[in-house]
Amino acid sequence: MPGFKTYTTEFKISAGKHVLEKQESLARVAERLGVSKGGLTHWKKLYEQGRLDPNFKQAQPTEVDAELRRLRSENKRLTEEVSILKKAAASWARWHCLEQNGTYRACSPPGPARVFRQKPRVKYAFTDAHQDSFSIRRMCGLLQVSPSGYYDYRDRESSARAKRNAALTEKIKAIHTRSKGMYGSPRIQAALEREGEKVAIGTVKKIM
Repeated sequence: MPGFKTYTTEFKISAGKHVLEKQESLARVAERLGVSKGGLTHWKKLYEQGRLDPNFKQAQPTEVDAELRRLRSENKRLTEEVSILKKAAASWARWHCLEQNGTYRACSPPGPARVFRQKPRVKYAFTDAHQDSFSIRRMCGLLQVSPSGYYDYRDRESSARAKRNAALTEKIKAIHTRSKGMYGSPRIQAALEREGEKVAIGTVKKIM
């Protein structure tokens, strides 16, 4: 099996220089030289940067560069933390209004300080709901709970959810059997509610 064709540095310099000085299209030059257009584009860029020069040395990062990287990283962290706290405050304000008035509207929500006064279980639930958007460790640090506590909560919730789903599945099967297979998800949901089991129709459909 033939290997990849290699080109000398001199050839690359000549090709890159030709494209720049002759102002000929990349496609035409690439075809004439028998090289790919992508490769020629790369050589042209290296030639413009002087990186094909044997004496070229990569510039070493300066203290200013290091400080800029640090500041960008710090800015990214602070931006994420502000976003987490805003979402947490908005989420708990909505639930506060719902508890007080039975509606998300017509309510004066509590201030941002309420974020830190929530019970750990509430903070864990928020972390679990936003784990795809933010770092779990960062959320736990901001909300003043431990990551290990969150993982314990998640494992317990997963186990409890599995038990609830198993019990709900049995109830749905029983209702479906009693109806001799005639009930669809809306009627099964209604039957469950008559038995005191409040469940979303989407959950019923998923189990069925």
